[in-house]
Amino acid sequence: MKGLKGPLLKRKLKFSLTVKLYCSPVTKELLLSNPKYGFWKEHIVALEVDNPTQISLVDEMTGEAEDVVVTLLPAGHCPGSVMFLIEGNQGTVLYTGDFRLARGEAARMEHLHSGCRVKDIQSVYLDSTFYDPNFFQIPSRVSRPTTP
Repeated sequence: MKGLKGPLLKRKLKFSLTVKLYCSPVTKELLLSNPKYGFWKEHIVALEVDNPTQISLVDEMTGEAEDVVVTLLPAGHCPGSVMFLIEGNQGTVLYTGDFRLARGEAARMEHLHSGCRVKDIQSVYLDSTFYDPNFFQIPSRVSRPTTP
């Protein structure tokens, strides 16, 4: 949630009618239950997980609009965490923060497939905690035994 209460973003929200924060219903509840993020109330749009939703993106400078279909997929990282599958005229993008999927779980996500084939995803954007030089490897999900 780092950055969601930054002064530049707050100013942008104050003067823009089009800026929205799309998230899962759980994330919306978590954000709005914290008074520090109350200013987001009019800008948050909760999308249901596994439910493709058409969104019209409007360029504030030109007024041009492009429709995209956004599907939230469970990321398994923490309550409310999702991946965004964005499909539009310019291709398909998968955006995710940290995720914790078990082996084979992505193969069972029907929205990542077109019939029997995997969708042609042109770009994957990974916004991860582990994109930091201090992390040399991503920790295993297997718990390690503790010593007495």
